[in-house]
Amino acid sequence: MKPHTALFAVGRRLLSGRGAPRTVRAIGRSFLSMVVLCGALALPAVVAPVPVQAAPLPRFSMQDSATCTPVAILAFRGSGEANLAPGVSALEGAPTLYPRSGRVTNGWEGPTLARLVDALGGVEPESGWPAGFSIGQVPVLGVGGSDEAGYTAVPIQARTTIFDDMIDSAAHGATYAERVMRDFAATQPVGCRTRYIAIGYSQGAMAARTLAQALPGQVSAIMTFGDPYQQPAGAGNEREIAGQGIIRWWMGEQQRTRTDGFYNFTGYKSALCHPRDPVCSYSWLWGLGALLTVPEPHLNYLEGLEGTIKARELAEVAAALWAGDRPAGPVAPSPTPRDGIADASAPHAAPVPLPALNSATTGLVGQTMLLGAESGLPLGAAVHYEYDTTGDGTFDRASDSPLLEMVFQSPGEHTVTVRMSAPDLGTITLTRTITILERAVPAPASSAASDLGRGCRGDPMV
Repeated sequence: MKPHTALFAVGRRLLSGRGAPRTVRAIGRSFLSMVVLCGALALPAVVAPVPVQAAPLPRFSMQDSATCTPVAILAFRGSGEANLAPGVSALEGAPTLYPRSGRVTNGWEGPTLARLVDALGGVEPESGWPAGFSIGQVPVLGVGGSDEAGYTAVPIQARTTIFDDMIDSAAHGATYAERVMRDFAATQPVGCRTRYIAIGYSQGAMAARTLAQALPGQVSAIMTFGDPYQQPAGAGNEREIAGQGIIRWWMGEQQRTRTDGFYNFTGYKSALCHPRDPVCSYSWLWGLGALLTVPEPHLNYLEGLEGTIKARELAEVAAALWAGDRPAGPVAPSPTPRDGIADASAPHAAPVPLPALNSATTGLVGQTMLLGAESGLPLGAAVHYEYDTTGDGTFDRASDSPLLEMVFQSPGEHTVTVRMSAPDLGTITLTRTITILERAVPAPASSAASDLGRGCRGDPMV
């Protein structure tokens, strides 16, 4: 059976209501949502992500600087999006030149966010911006990865585990992004505290959110597009404000509450969701129709005028952070000068985060969660992290990274302790209790699942 024939058959069967209501609901949660997402993204086969701890650090386009870089942008591409250079899978990427601005990136921002990066080249300076600030001076650091390491941006395939795969991939992406940040910090003067703006499209929005939850002291702003985790009426939502992300729809209520912990992030938040985009605004009623159509609203983010407007917003956020301001909001498309910024002649020092042990988790057995330990020292400082992951008083894991990926295999409360030590810090010990939920019994797979093949439409997302 061809993929489109299978999609039509599944949609017709579900619409007919045949079978017990319990079965229909189960299929709706575990299979239908997956198929709608597959129809939306139409991507190749999934390759399972692997831990990134063993991956080499990328050095491409990161040059030593005698002065502190106040602001940098971390870019997380969408599901299945490749490097902009065809065939490139190396973590360091490949040189990608944006002619309008002369900006060079490593290409790992992917084709959708590339529209935003390109539009930055057309942003004219504002009179209210800090003296000496230029958006062209703000580096864009694509978070790279291949089939074997880094942020793989796991492609979409019709399979019952696809949402779990995406959640795991997002956690891996946040972990690897921290390595990119530390690598960038190594190019900066000692003591430099760079503020990061995380931008993410689709699955990349999940990765950006995960990083902001785990290391809120390092991430000062976040802009997402087509977020599968979107909370209806969440802070920062734009356009389809009441939309609910398809993965959030798929979750149970308690799991949603944990995922919604992102909205406690106090930095700048902007989440653009197009009307009728089933990825960030899924509805059972009309979502079935997405089985039989191509939902272009998820594929055309940042095209034309929209890209121009969001590029100016991004530049405004960067300017405010460069000057030590904290932007609130989403920024209006036609911003007015901010009080006090016009008189700034140099970037203000970034605030020092308080020591904390944060968690970014959906709170479900078997899913990757992320712990983030913040020492208060700049990234790149020689901090040693030791973890007691079982609550028995034994520190069983050690790392030079403030992030730790964990997978709990049993429900209930789990106590995790981190011990941070450094010459300029001494020793700080913090403890956090994490509640993990039991996984529901999976729904039986539909016989049509094997007929969906790879990609649903058979072509990669562009």
